Amino acid sequence: MYLGEKDAKKLISLGFKRTYYVDEIAPFDIYKLNDDEWCVGGRIIPDEILLSPEEVYKNGLWLPNIYDLMLWLERNEFKYILSHNYEGLLYRIEVFDEDKNILVKAKGGTVENVLFKAISKLLEMKI
Repeated sequence: MYLGEKDAKKLISLGFKRTYYVDEIAPFDIYKLNDDEWCVGGRIIPDEILLSPEEVYKNGLWLPNIYDLMLWLERNEFKYILSHNYEGLLYRIEVFDEDKNILVKAKGGTVENVLFKAISKLLEMKI
């Protein structure tokens, strides 16, 4: 339920940034370091205590999850329709501006894949 290395690198290179836990590490974050994928883990409430080695989130690649992607759209004031065609095993997304104009469309085999495609297009358009 999170992006792979290639897609994460592309989004980050286009300027994608998290819209919550800004400049922080979240216990539910996923990172890739070398060939290992880590969930940071730890206690969330009342105070955060992270469990993974510091090297993981200091030197690893953050792999955004579905929530990161959906929240990015929301916090950047985009509206979207995400649908699934069961027979075609295909997800589709249409992203709109505040005037309900379609800005981008994308389709793919997983939710994170269509969110990645749509956000990449938006970042490339510099909207």
